[in-house]
Amino acid sequence: MRSLRPLAVVLLLLSTTPLAMARAGAGSQEPGVASAPAVEADIEVRTSLSQTALWLGSAVTFTVSLTCKPGVDVLQEDLGADKLTLDGLQVVGHALNRRVTPDGRTHYDVAYRLTTFEPGAETLTIGDWTVRYTAGAGTQGGSQPARDLRIPGAVVAWRSALPAALKTLEARSGRVVVPAPRWWRAVRPVGIALLAGSAGVFGWILFTRMSAGRTRKPRRSLHRESVRDLQGTLRALRDADVSSSGHRLAAYATLEAAVRRHVGSVTALPGSALTPVECRERLAASPAPFSADAIGRILGDCQDARYQPLERLPGQDRFHATLDAAAEAFAGAR
Repeated sequence: MRSLRPLAVVLLLLSTTPLAMARAGAGSQEPGVASAPAVEADIEVRTSLSQTALWLGSAVTFTVSLTCKPGVDVLQEDLGADKLTLDGLQVVGHALNRRVTPDGRTHYDVAYRLTTFEPGAETLTIGDWTVRYTAGAGTQGGSQPARDLRIPGAVVAWRSALPAALKTLEARSGRVVVPAPRWWRAVRPVGIALLAGSAGVFGWILFTRMSAGRTRKPRRSLHRESVRDLQGTLRALRDADVSSSGHRLAAYATLEAAVRRHVGSVTALPGSALTPVECRERLAASPAPFSADAIGRILGDCQDARYQPLERLPGQDRFHATLDAAAEAFAGAR
């Protein structure tokens, strides 16, 4: 029994030491100052790009998603489009969506619509920026000072075949005509004769197939579908809201695409690959059921609007005038 007394004393000392240390620590803490708890992230930040590269005049969507803990909220003015630090990009649209989940968290989805009209820009970047936020209430019922939250930016690749140092864009520059070599002038009559013979054989084969009862109903069906597509697009554009520059730029692109599809369907010309001047010249030389000059002007207005900065984009009246010209040019389409 006596041999167990030292062991009991040791156990008693070990059990009383933590309690004494805890009391000493509690007595040394200053009154009115709470101990700092373990702090986790107040706001979860996520960013994404709709595409990693873009062409001249196309648009990319940069999305910022913020998930705030209960009692935490950001200053919405810091999420405005004017707070972005852009290099080689312009803002053409901005949308903010705020919602509160049942567990008290506040969620923000901010979408920035960006584009570029600078063919000489070597880099297209969205810089980092700071958003202020508040977390809970301060002492004596007052609000705490705002804290800073860093939003990471992004880099957009430049998808173009243009040289990096290009400062101005000349779509079609003058070219020097190189005279044909002598051997070509010698064999040119033979080549023309071969081409004429080939054209005659092709015409004879085409004539025999058509004489054998080949119908053109599929072609007429495609023509009717093209007319319905064009008229539906014109009606949709007439009812669309084009008050903002971004919507008006998209409407010009939709109108140009619809006109080129219809011209290609009716005349079998490569409507999507021709410039307005080339399209007018080709239509003038073919039996097209609409005015070649009117189509050239419509396509020219669309391209002038699409390939220039937003500050020089034509207004709503100019767009509706171009739309009326398109409706008048294809008024007889059936």
